[in-house]
Amino acid sequence: MTSRSTINITFGMRGERSLRVALKKVGRRERAVPLWDDFSLGPLDPPDPAARWTWAAQELGLFPHLRRLFTKQNNAWDAALSSGTRKVAWVARRWAHEYCGFLEWLWRLGDEACDVVDLHNLQVDRNHLDGTSGRYSARCLSDLLAEEIYDNALWELARPLSDERRRYYHDVWGKLRAENAAFRVWKNGELVSAPITHYDGIILGNAGPRLLKVAWVIRRRKEPDPAYEACEYVYHGRLRKLVEAGLLEAYGDISKPGYSEVIRTDVPGAEAAIG
Repeated sequence: MTSRSTINITFGMRGERSLRVALKKVGRRERAVPLWDDFSLGPLDPPDPAARWTWAAQELGLFPHLRRLFTKQNNAWDAALSSGTRKVAWVARRWAHEYCGFLEWLWRLGDEACDVVDLHNLQVDRNHLDGTSGRYSARCLSDLLAEEIYDNALWELARPLSDERRRYYHDVWGKLRAENAAFRVWKNGELVSAPITHYDGIILGNAGPRLLKVAWVIRRRKEPDPAYEACEYVYHGRLRKLVEAGLLEAYGDISKPGYSEVIRTDVPGAEAAIG
């Protein structure tokens, strides 16, 4: 089978962009198709995009511009499941939104053969602006620069998915689909379901009894526990719901994280700080 008939499937926002540049750089005539939909959040059974967006907007609080996550334009399912092609899935299993996207794709693929580039323990050399370099652990495909992909020829990591591993993945995803929880998170080496309040403690902990920029609250370094690694829009949406619930008070347009502020309403001295 020639490289022309190879399709590379990527998961999560913008993961395909660096890969496309890398493939073109070395003359590999292969497609890279995106599946952006974040299956680490929202209903899975059924995984209807319209229903998932309605849930994400109403229950999670995602802002309107995030609807692009669920659109056909950024979710090339027809290509990703097309027959008669060699399929190579690029996945980082520690990063829940990429791992969940992979599991949903594999669920729909059924028993068809595929290869997997597993980025789970990948480390690459990264050059810094000051001229130094060091080993870097990539959390997800979108963390990698195009030159890091082609310098390390990461496509050579592709391995056929065994029947045993496929059964394992199907069992994991079948259980999570049945639980149909608000979130799926990576915890203690596996994916588990989590409630809608899972990230709230982090957000409230980052806020305080004085006004702080929304951008600072949602972007501040999280706990080292991978269970709290999530895309920024998850924290932004939940902050919005905490404002609506009265646990945070907002000043400015919170849809613009750099131009708005929040303060906790449930800690001593908060009112004095506002005044």
